[in-house]
Amino acid sequence: MNKVIKVSSLLFILILLVTLLGFHLIAFALNKKNVDGNTFKTIEIKKGMRVSEIGKLLREEKLINSATLFSLYVRYKGISPQAGVYQIKSDLSLVDVSNELRLGVDDVKITIIEGLRSEEIAKIIKNKLSNFNDQNFLIQVRDNNLEGKLFPDTYLWHKTANEKDVLTTLAVTFTEKTTQLFKENETGLSDKELLTLASIVEREEWDPKEMPIVAGILITRLKRGELLGADATTQYAFGNSEDFWPKNLTQEQIDSVNPFNTRKVAGLPPHPISNPGLYALKATLKYEQTSYNYYLHDKEGKVHYARNYDEHLMNISKYLN
Repeated sequence: MNKVIKVSSLLFILILLVTLLGFHLIAFALNKKNVDGNTFKTIEIKKGMRVSEIGKLLREEKLINSATLFSLYVRYKGISPQAGVYQIKSDLSLVDVSNELRLGVDDVKITIIEGLRSEEIAKIIKNKLSNFNDQNFLIQVRDNNLEGKLFPDTYLWHKTANEKDVLTTLAVTFTEKTTQLFKENETGLSDKELLTLASIVEREEWDPKEMPIVAGILITRLKRGELLGADATTQYAFGNSEDFWPKNLTQEQIDSVNPFNTRKVAGLPPHPISNPGLYALKATLKYEQTSYNYYLHDKEGKVHYARNYDEHLMNISKYLN
């Protein structure tokens, strides 16, 4: 009986090792760079071609090492190779080639980074899509209260997509990414207030590790009825197409009384000043309560905190003068 158990255990271990080895070899084959030179090869994927036919074509052109593995991989990943003419580098891995084909020759990849204002996003997209009207886009953003809801991410749009197509994708993505977050909102702020504050945090602090502390300082000031004193809001007020976030503000601009100048007007601005990402949203939602009441950034962008105004003045003298 013991011998049977030992044999069964050894057999199980052997099967496990063979399975692990198989997974390792498959992963190696999928990610191994093709060694057939470093040039571009032109291939045409015709409409209606089966995955097996595409794999055979790629293998014949020496762009992949295995047509069978290609077919298995794209089916497993749910990749649907798009019809069109492609120029593919000859030294890519099978995974890379598969991803090239999923884009489609008429699709445009556009990355929207965290903290951009809506005008910046409109400008980026306008330069990529032929049927996109940036002014209509901005009108729709304002009319539908979408400031702050143009979620930062990498998107694929057809090259003929218009502003309605773009806004639909952005709105769906924002809902998918933030619905659960807003359900966890226990800050005492409304969802709009939370989004507006996160848009300030995004512009005020670049380091995700420091964001919760900065958010905590701003929320404390807000709940006390104190001025937020965030430079980013004044930059937003005076930004334009030549310089969306002017750093060298004049004293007149700093002293101006307008709804977005949190150095002069208490409370939050009327709407978000930027489109924040997940880090800023989570940092604002789960802000860190500290003994700090002030912060500033030195010339290298590093943040320095102070518990009171005297300490803040010392930091100004030490790091900014």
